[in-house]
Amino acid sequence: MSQPLVVKIHAFGEDIATIHYRWSAYTWPSLEIAKELTQKIDWKHCLTKDELIFRLLSHIEKTGGGLDSSDWRYFEAIYSDKKYKIESVNANDGLIAISEFAMNGQSDFACGEMTIDYDEQDICNSCYNYYECLDDYISSYGDDLDMPETGFKHINIDPSHFSFDQLNDVKEELTGGEFFLFGEELFGIEEG
Repeated sequence: MSQPLVVKIHAFGEDIATIHYRWSAYTWPSLEIAKELTQKIDWKHCLTKDELIFRLLSHIEKTGGGLDSSDWRYFEAIYSDKKYKIESVNANDGLIAISEFAMNGQSDFACGEMTIDYDEQDICNSCYNYYECLDDYISSYGDDLDMPETGFKHINIDPSHFSFDQLNDVKEELTGGEFFLFGEELFGIEEG
């Protein structure tokens, strides 16, 4: 069974696309995808949502993904002069959806979700084992609890909501452990 990550793309005041990655609803792959979509796309020079959609689609096609097949007709109707890849498209490498129908369809099957907001330049990522507080963690494991002898590492950045500029810092903060405390909240690395 797959572990789909759905990345919502917000820009120009609206949700303009989602991208489905079949096996990426885990902490480290989701952070790598965030890095790709914020650092390898020349989004700062996009003046319209269409331009950003084309840059995202081009990047995804270069890495092996493509346009979600449920959006082929919609894409052709809106962008009749644009070509897109239909062969050798791998859902592991991303399927982008731009119609409301296809975006909702992708979201229905998400095991993990991330929002990349190009307007606010921030990322919301749910690909963690999450507990509101340490007591919730303790009560969920009961007698099977295996507490680390040294306790949990405290981190200084909320790994579920951070700016583009903090992405590398988040990755660094999450290195060297399985669970991390941010204030009272406990975040665990989600691994496949």
